Amino acid sequence: MAPVPIGVPLVKYVIHGTILNSQTWSMAFWATVGDGTTGLLTQLDLNSSLNAVESSVHGALGTLLTSQPASWKYEKTSAYAYNKNQIHPSLTGEVTTGSMVGSAGPVMPAFTALCATLRTATPGRSFRGRMYVPVLGVNAGSDLQAPQDTCDKVATAIGNILRNTSTSHFGTAGPPQECSVVSWTKGQANPITSVVVNSQWDVQHRRTDKLLAARSGFALIP
Repeated sequence: MAPVPIGVPLVKYVIHGTILNSQTWSMAFWATVGDGTTGLLTQLDLNSSLNAVESSVHGALGTLLTSQPASWKYEKTSAYAYNKNQIHPSLTGEVTTGSMVGSAGPVMPAFTALCATLRTATPGRSFRGRMYVPVLGVNAGSDLQAPQDTCDKVATAIGNILRNTSTSHFGTAGPPQECSVVSWTKGQANPITSVVVNSQWDVQHRRTDKLLAARSGFALIP
């Protein structure tokens, strides 16, 4: 199905990092810019907004370092700006204020994550978003699920990133941004109202693409 254009400018922010220096991880969220009457987005304003968002990302992920091993690293945040009714980005940028590494011991497999569900006021799968947050330095509880304090920390970190973005402007004094779930099949962008992180571990097997097996077992069958 062809994408349906959306009648407001959009920015997609993508948070990037690595595991064991070779496998990449990323998670993304969207923001609308203005109310549909905003003119063409500019590179200067994108760079200004990206700097502010990256600062928020840096601070929020800093609260999760004790939940990550030293083999987990945050590296940068990038942005892709879409003008109104466009399905391809017209501007891009990336920035980092310095990489960060975890401080816990390695506990979980490299593809383990907790899913942050981004909810809107509109029900339905098209109006929910997801951000898969690597969590590799936390032991499972007796029920084999993530502890409550870990769920709370991840929800708070993602919530702070989204809240700070939604209370900022595009550029230094441009139109407001609002974090939203974008549906290209519906041609809609709906504001995010809450973040939910439950205790069930999730996986992102695409992370294993660059991680080679370190060991193997063998049994001879006569």
